[in-house]
Amino acid sequence: MPTIPANINLGVSLEFTSKYPAAVAALQAALHLLDPNQDREYEAVIFTALAFVYDVQGSRDDALNMATKALEAARATKDQILIANALVVLGRIQDARGKPTDSARTLTMALEVYRSRGSREGEASALNNLGSALIDLGRLTEALKTYQDAEAIYQRLHYPMGRMSALTNIGNAYADKGDFGKALAAYEQARVLAREIGSLRGEADALQDIGEVERQQSHLADAIVHAAAALEIFRQLGIPNGQASALITLGNAHFMKGDYQAALEDFNRAAEFFRQSGDPLGENDAIGNAAEVLREWKRFDESLTMANKALSGFTTIGNLQGQANTYLNIGSTYITIKRYPEALEAFTTALEIARRSGDRARQATAIAGQGEVLLDTHHLVESVAKSQAALVMFQSLKDPNGEAAVLADLGFAHEQQGNRSDALRELTRSLELYQANGIAASQGTEIQQAIGRLRKR
Repeated sequence: MPTIPANINLGVSLEFTSKYPAAVAALQAALHLLDPNQDREYEAVIFTALAFVYDVQGSRDDALNMATKALEAARATKDQILIANALVVLGRIQDARGKPTDSARTLTMALEVYRSRGSREGEASALNNLGSALIDLGRLTEALKTYQDAEAIYQRLHYPMGRMSALTNIGNAYADKGDFGKALAAYEQARVLAREIGSLRGEADALQDIGEVERQQSHLADAIVHAAAALEIFRQLGIPNGQASALITLGNAHFMKGDYQAALEDFNRAAEFFRQSGDPLGENDAIGNAAEVLREWKRFDESLTMANKALSGFTTIGNLQGQANTYLNIGSTYITIKRYPEALEAFTTALEIARRSGDRARQATAIAGQGEVLLDTHHLVESVAKSQAALVMFQSLKDPNGEAAVLADLGFAHEQQGNRSDALRELTRSLELYQANGIAASQGTEIQQAIGRLRKR
């Protein structure tokens, strides 16, 4: 009869090779062999491993349940390393459930334990997970340094699995900073390591990340190829949240190509996979994306219905970022159908929520939205004031897309005010920003026509 350690080792080795259902079966078999009164150390190890596997699979409710039990068992043993191991997986799950502040606090506790006990592998693990929480808190530079420290430790320890994970996270940090060349280089290194050690999950993650960066660079054909390849591996492995993530990239790529039917199908499938994973944050993000597709497809009533469904979900789980995003999307829909009072109310609500959460990017977008409503309703002085305030914020955030959009609104306002030179300057700067950053402006034709009019005067 297999022993408890044998089942644990089997479960861990199966997880290592991405055979998650078999890993769960082996770990559950070990769990059934335990004496709850005598084997708390084994119990802590098994619950921690199960929490990790469930988290990787995207079964977030099961993962949280296992992590809570792991921490309880570890504390009963008073073994500080077991406690730190449980804290790491709990921190991962907290971040995945949209609670980065709690996650950072939990992971910092684990990091301090590992350092006090001289556990370099534990330190790297805590750092690698802490970086993800820092990214979600908007602390990108700090997150990148944290990931790089983790990768350096893993390299010194000759631990390729950990290094692969850290390289993936380094790529994510560079992508969030807009440095796509360095992001792709890190993802490609992770992909090579994944193949060397036989990690299908690692290869799928790398393909998905490469596809997402290609999408952000508008290399849509390549993005679709890589995301579809990732989707197939995730399907083979039976990982619903991985399939959902690949579908989000595919949906956004199809959306950018103007294939609204394919995009809507991708986002609806993603929402269902996130639902299966017990990931309400991902589910409502996907629903919000579907609402945007419907808006661009001019199916406005359906778009508003879908957006309100996402808003209800974000409100239920207390996710302020999702609430702010949804109000921004609702505001944009109301502008499109010229329901300006509702649009202004939506942007004002988004601004209040973004201020509560300290989210400067969404504050800037909400203020810009207010400026656009005021422009369309011919409140030109107020519109210019709002747009200038948003411009300063976008410039400080180094967001060329937001900056270009606000410059266009400023240019149109100045044109209506009769300020030809100011209008020409702002519209020209807007067009140059769009072109320099490879961004396809939805109002590009309107900007060029306005520049042509102004030059003829």
